[in-house]
Amino acid sequence: MADLFEWAKHYLEQGFSVIPVIIVPPSENNPKGNKISAVEWKEFQQRRPTLEELEKWFKHPDFPALRKGNKLGLAIVTGEISGNLTVVDFDSREVMSEVLAELADKHPDLYGKILDTWIVETGKGFHYYLKVKNPDPNKFTNRIGIRPGVDIRANGGYVVAPPSPHPSGKVYRFVHKPEEIAELTWEEYQTLLSFLEGKKRTIPRVEVKDGEGRELEESKIVEIVNILRPIYKVGYRDLVVFSLTGWLKKAGVSYNSARKIVELLAEKDEELNLRLYVLDRTYGLRGNPPTEEELKGKAGLQEIAETLLGEERALDLIRNLEEILGKSSPFKDSIFSLIDFRKKAYYVANPKRGIIARAFEDKSGGIVYEKIVAEICPVKVVVYEDPLGGLTKFEIEFHGFRNLTIGPAELDVVISRLQSEGVVKHSRLLRDALSSIISAFIRKGKAEIRRELEKPGFYYINGQIKAVKWQPEEFSKEDLAKALKLLDELRTKWYSKAGKRFTTMIKWGLIAPFAYAIKQIRGTIAVHFPDLVAYGARNTGKTTIGAQIILSIWNPPEEGRIVRGSGDADTKAKHGRLRSLTTFPVVVNEVEGIFNNKELLEEYKSAVENRFVRGKHSHGVYIEFPSLAPFFMTMNGQLPLDGTGAVRKRFFGIHFSLSDEIPQHEIEKFTEEVLPRLGDLRFLGSFIFKKISENPERLKEAWQVLATELLREAFEFAELDVPEWVNEFYEGETEEEVNETINEEIRARLLESINNLYARYISRIEIVGENQNDLYTSTTLERRLKALLQEGFVPWAFLRGEDVVITSAVMRILKDTGIDSLKSLAERFGWKYGVHRVNGRNCKSIKVSFSGFVRFLSGDYEDRSNSESESPDNPKDDQDNSDDTDVSDFSVESAMGLRKKEEDAWNEFVESVTKEDAKEDNEEGHEGKEHEEQDEEQDKSVKKDSTDDDQSLRESVNQDTTKDEEYSDIDNKILQIYNDFKKSVPSDLLPSAFIKAVRKEFGSVQAVRERVEYLVESGKLPKAVLDVEETIKVRAIDYVHIIVNGREYKADTGQVLEIPLSDYESLHPEVKGFLIPVDSNSEEEFEIDSEFDIGIDEGEVKEVDSP
Repeated sequence: MADLFEWAKHYLEQGFSVIPVIIVPPSENNPKGNKISAVEWKEFQQRRPTLEELEKWFKHPDFPALRKGNKLGLAIVTGEISGNLTVVDFDSREVMSEVLAELADKHPDLYGKILDTWIVETGKGFHYYLKVKNPDPNKFTNRIGIRPGVDIRANGGYVVAPPSPHPSGKVYRFVHKPEEIAELTWEEYQTLLSFLEGKKRTIPRVEVKDGEGRELEESKIVEIVNILRPIYKVGYRDLVVFSLTGWLKKAGVSYNSARKIVELLAEKDEELNLRLYVLDRTYGLRGNPPTEEELKGKAGLQEIAETLLGEERALDLIRNLEEILGKSSPFKDSIFSLIDFRKKAYYVANPKRGIIARAFEDKSGGIVYEKIVAEICPVKVVVYEDPLGGLTKFEIEFHGFRNLTIGPAELDVVISRLQSEGVVKHSRLLRDALSSIISAFIRKGKAEIRRELEKPGFYYINGQIKAVKWQPEEFSKEDLAKALKLLDELRTKWYSKAGKRFTTMIKWGLIAPFAYAIKQIRGTIAVHFPDLVAYGARNTGKTTIGAQIILSIWNPPEEGRIVRGSGDADTKAKHGRLRSLTTFPVVVNEVEGIFNNKELLEEYKSAVENRFVRGKHSHGVYIEFPSLAPFFMTMNGQLPLDGTGAVRKRFFGIHFSLSDEIPQHEIEKFTEEVLPRLGDLRFLGSFIFKKISENPERLKEAWQVLATELLREAFEFAELDVPEWVNEFYEGETEEEVNETINEEIRARLLESINNLYARYISRIEIVGENQNDLYTSTTLERRLKALLQEGFVPWAFLRGEDVVITSAVMRILKDTGIDSLKSLAERFGWKYGVHRVNGRNCKSIKVSFSGFVRFLSGDYEDRSNSESESPDNPKDDQDNSDDTDVSDFSVESAMGLRKKEEDAWNEFVESVTKEDAKEDNEEGHEGKEHEEQDEEQDKSVKKDSTDDDQSLRESVNQDTTKDEEYSDIDNKILQIYNDFKKSVPSDLLPSAFIKAVRKEFGSVQAVRERVEYLVESGKLPKAVLDVEETIKVRAIDYVHIIVNGREYKADTGQVLEIPLSDYESLHPEVKGFLIPVDSNSEEEFEIDSEFDIGIDEGEVKEVDSP
């Protein structure tokens, strides 16, 4: 590979345009092999590649064709772009010897020049490199078959160059390489062409088996010849035969019929034998047949006819040949689509003029343009027919006013793009015209039909796993062993600290490309394969596992190797597009914002369990986007908890802590030693694909079990001992463990902030003080905190009497911890959340006692209760003390001023500490009346809870209160409802019917849920009745189609739906606005109160608890 790059650079320095080529070895269908350009090389006929492009092609090649056992070579583009380079291509040594001997006899001077130039030995022939001075661009072109066994390569051609491999297994090599390439004058070059063209020799008739291709009737053969006679002129005859025979071969015409046409057309041609050689070469009977790549972009019969006959007659000629052969020309000739038999009207795609036009046939039979529809013309059409029943898509290459390739996309999208490009003349005609032209491409065999999905990945089709745009590699035991040894090295050396978490992520990665196939096979809407979220500390190798290691196992094509940031997936449209690009895992980094967006999170959750991620209406058609790809996501924060497990069920979380951080020197060593070898992992991917393809039913197994089995089978196939880690699996953290981790992270960050502030401000004061005894010498946490708060040094907290008020500024410190609001922080630790006075204004904040906050920072936050949350503060007190909470920005003062300030602060601090100590000694007495009412209310609440909880116990000891008798009546009603339904309702429908009846009788299940639970515990009701979700009836005020919590709902305007209450509560507020709750019995609308009202009037401060 390095040799190819160095030679390519050498040729570039010589002024040549260089391109990469794929060397295809011989096969049963292609006995001579082939040399195909690996890139779209037309632009390199106009410009030379850059050094960066050479490095991409020859140092880091990633051409899909190389995965099929082909090899890479390099080629030099001939013609003006490479300094007017032309190459004489001899098919064999015998032909070369014969031609050179004759040239030496007739043109000795020319012969002498040709001998002293670059000469390359090919498979069994030779290339002679020449340069031409001031050539005529119109005549400096390829001359294929200029003489039997001889081709000329110039403008529009290329030759494979040393040291490329040859399909035969040989290598292109220089036989003679002087410093300069021989240069001919234009007159000398013309002499050489005339000499080569003038040689006559007898070409024996080649026998062809009967039945190969369709035979044309004699009348059709004569008709074709008569159509072509007006353009079969000297100077064009070779091109006419080349274009004609290529068209005949493409149209499936037999060799015998094609030979009759050529013999009849060239019956008076003194070079008949050369014309027959071109025919034989085209049909693959002699020499190397022209490839599809060689034909692409070549002008055909139309260009010759326009030169000799004019445009109208040329179009008529092409149309007549199309009608006879039933196929369009494979060259750049016009395509016709008949749209009106009576008027003989057509849509015409003319690549020479670069237009789509509407035309008609005049009285003389000529084609006349009526209207230009678009200043652009399709030259290549690929049709994607979706085997899963989706919309047909088109990939169309256009030439003309602009050169574009659009698609794969629906026809409407193609039309919209053309309109936006400003190339459309008649928008009203464009849809009909383009649709007709595409149909003509298909009908006349010029379109490429792909009855397959165009998105890379694996699909379950007709009972088989089908790979799209991906090919498994052939591998040996040694290849697989190399991959597995590298995987073992990764697990035991580089990711040893991650341990079973790394193993689990690899197992996930082995099954990930089959996630969509799993949905297809199982068919049900459920979480069969989750997304993976690696979260926690930075620099722990999370992204490397997904973007480098897992993707290296599968080595997907470029369009399947997707690594994105959250900005590429932070809207529904972006998310839908990213999910539908490939079935290979998509790596998305920094997804905290996605998990904090509840509406978008619902979309993500739905995509995990559904086959479609989203849909949209386009031009009256509802289009659904398939949810193909599982996501491998990373985030530095915490994976949120939702209380129901719905998030963690769909997003398999793997936590990385600070202890997992990888030192920079190890990262550099990994990059240098391991990354270059990750390509070896592709053999493991090929093994996995082979095993699952042999038995797709295995995808019905749990993914964790299947991955473990496949890994074990891989080690056994490679004849390696199965490592113990193969059986590992990381079950993930429990919610309790996650909560503990989050709590500790919050505590650590707040404590770190306080310590940093203390070091920044208080320590600085100590430096300027003269008498150290006068300074803040105590280092206890309590005194450090109080000192900072009294001085106003904590930007997110303020001291209010005996309480600490925490503002929303604290959220900057708690970023990435999984805490999304100040309210959730308060609820987590039992702190009071409400409206408080801070800096002269009312704002939402948290209030916690100073002592309670100190205990929290010290790590004593597990045994918290409601007593930790004080009773609502007196609003008036807040207002009266508001001046005390105003905080000014800290500024550096003079040493004396700072000294005075610290002395005053210290005195206040000592006094407050003394009071605090005294208060702690006699806490009960000091709290006195301030908390008596709160304690009494709390006692009442506790007694009431105890009364309710022990209700059944009191009934058992015959404490017959009025309430007991009421419950007894309720119990009887409940049991009567259940027994009535039990007689007539099927058992599987009984729980739901029973709950509906209870709701109708009592107005709400919640009102009697305690009694239902009691009856279940007593064995009088089955447990199944507790599993029925409470529902709510809603009326749609417009058409709605929503998916929430994995369930889909549709309703027309005015229609009443009954949905689970949990689903209704999960809806976005804007969506709720379209679904108005109605009463269960009357179905009349009722209003829903807003969540809460702060209710602050001017001049008045109220503290309102959140519900």
